[in-house]
Amino acid sequence: RLIEQENGNSLYSTVMYAELGNTKFNILDCPGMDDFIGGVVSSLFATDIAVMVVNAQNGVEVGTEIHGRYLEQAGKPMIIALNQLDHEKTNFDHTIETIREAFGQNAVVAQFPVNPGVGCTSFIDVITHKMYTMNGNNVEVKDIPAEYEEKAQEYKSQIIEIAAEADEELMDIFFSNDTLTEEEMMKGIVKGLPARGIFPIFCVNARTDLGVKRLM
Repeated sequence: RLIEQENGNSLYSTVMYAELGNTKFNILDCPGMDDFIGGVVSSLFATDIAVMVVNAQNGVEVGTEIHGRYLEQAGKPMIIALNQLDHEKTNFDHTIETIREAFGQNAVVAQFPVNPGVGCTSFIDVITHKMYTMNGNNVEVKDIPAEYEEKAQEYKSQIIEIAAEADEELMDIFFSNDTLTEEEMMKGIVKGLPARGIFPIFCVNARTDLGVKRLM
């Protein structure tokens, strides 16, 4: 679309798809500019779940809050993806604060970057309890370095508590064991998402493809 190329921004919702393994994802790419929010509103009627992309430099902006209100009115589940993690002005902690101020404590960190800012190549996934590092076009999966273990456990505890609240059986397991397994966490997330009981936060970097496959 020539007008979009001239403006350097999406102005209309665009239909596309992606495949991973045996799963096909149908995607409606919506314009991020507030002036063209009509494309978002109309797309909500055809979607099962929304991925809210948040700029890790700025955190939640006015447009983010507006989009969030439309999602709430439509009762649509929401996953949050932090983008531009390799920018020199990236501020992960501030971004998380603004997300929780806007969307409440049900917004939980599923991943956090190891080295936010210029050269960001790694993030820690608290669900799998592993570190993912981009090495060229490949992703290396390693154990979490000792210096990030405490932070990973803190975020993991938060996501476990929210996941357990989505299912009575999981709550019983949590009270008995004071934790959940990876499979049990995923069960709670999958059950909590449609009810808008959990908004998991993932790390991506569109320019380098960091975290995109894991998000899918």
